[in-house]
Amino acid sequence: MLDLEGDLDNDDERSFTEEEDVEDASDYYRTAAFLVKKKSVHRYMSHISPNSPSGYSFANTNTENMVEMVVDDMRDFMKNQDMGEHARPPILEVLRKALGPNESSRALTPVVVKWALKLKNMGLYQSAMMAAAKSGIEDILESAIKTACGFVEHHFGDVPGHIDWDKWMENVAPMDTVIDVHVTIQNFTSAFKKDAVRDSFFKWGDSKLTDKLDTQASFEISELPFFIVILGGKHSKRDWLKARILRTKATWCHKKLGGDVTTELIVPLIKIFKEHNIPVTQGAKSLFEVVLREGLYENIPPNPPEPRRWAHRSRTCSKGRDGQGPNCRDCEAMDAFLIAPDQRVWKYQAEKPIHDHLKSQLRAGGDGSDGARYFNISTERTQRAHTMVVEKTGREFLDEVESWKESVWALEARLAPLRDEMVAGMLGSRAYRELVLVEDLRAQIVTSGSSITAGVKREVDGSAIPELYSVKRARL
Repeated sequence: MLDLEGDLDNDDERSFTEEEDVEDASDYYRTAAFLVKKKSVHRYMSHISPNSPSGYSFANTNTENMVEMVVDDMRDFMKNQDMGEHARPPILEVLRKALGPNESSRALTPVVVKWALKLKNMGLYQSAMMAAAKSGIEDILESAIKTACGFVEHHFGDVPGHIDWDKWMENVAPMDTVIDVHVTIQNFTSAFKKDAVRDSFFKWGDSKLTDKLDTQASFEISELPFFIVILGGKHSKRDWLKARILRTKATWCHKKLGGDVTTELIVPLIKIFKEHNIPVTQGAKSLFEVVLREGLYENIPPNPPEPRRWAHRSRTCSKGRDGQGPNCRDCEAMDAFLIAPDQRVWKYQAEKPIHDHLKSQLRAGGDGSDGARYFNISTERTQRAHTMVVEKTGREFLDEVESWKESVWALEARLAPLRDEMVAGMLGSRAYRELVLVEDLRAQIVTSGSSITAGVKREVDGSAIPELYSVKRARL
């Protein structure tokens, strides 16, 4: 009797092995029976883990051999109903432990799926199928699906109308999104060999796809290929999409588009148009213009108007120094100086706490930026009073202009992948120069009197943006 651990249990077993070579005609010495304790098998399976010190994994050969030995016994037990009922729980436990929480195996997965179905344990069947689906390994998923489909066809192939697909497909694959449902239907449909069963499943899958399309609240860019397939081919859902999806376009908040919309949406669409020779329609042109003009361009602030001489932005605090009022008289006095175009220096007598409050307002900046460099602040001390002296440096407007230019250069970098002849032809010469080549904004940069040399511009997000006119321009 083996414990799967340590040495042999007793001296009798050692003496038996020592006498194996003794010649004897008796069958007793030619036949060996190994009895393995159930608790030892369970203990062994529990210790085999992906992180075990011994380096084993759930998919290693020892585990697969153990499972094969157990299911061979189960196959014999099933011939006797009473024995089968007693053997069922421990064998299911072995299969469950062999499957593991995080791994799947080419050899073990179909075995677990098969015996989970034979032993009518839907929980283990669902776990094995889901593990295969999430494994990311095509062979594992394919073997699990073929095993499940073969079982269904064997038992229901003659009565496909009686198959409860909701039962067999529940929790066996990810079905969270429309693309999940679509992929699952494709994977299972191709695995059925009997036309009647395949047609029954496809009909069920088609209804599930319709339900998902009807109930899914939002769609990700990763699901774009699914809609391209439907809209580009003779698919029964094309009319549904036109009626349901397109009418929701008014709810799209295009002003909240991120800068990655170019690489994640526009560039893939251009690639699809080119690869499949899809004619560009007015709808496609309108989409591009909305994304560019009302999306990306809306995120560019207007070119700051040139101030009147020494005028600066207001910096009135939202509450008084005591936190009671909407403004304070000290800040109001300071603001009168800030917005005055003809005042460069301001002197203000007050106690130190007031000085500190005014300094904090000046250094914070009206837009949340660091405003310390916009003013030279000093204090004139006498025996009677302290006078705060504030001098405008004139840098505020220059920094606003440079910040605006950086926004334009960042936009130009995002639009560089769209410099393409097909885009130029679709948008037309005027819109292409405005929206893709950024010519209108570039003209404003020239007139704003940039002090930055052409070629390499100021850093945006930590990296210099090279001159983008080096990109080959499309022929118009």
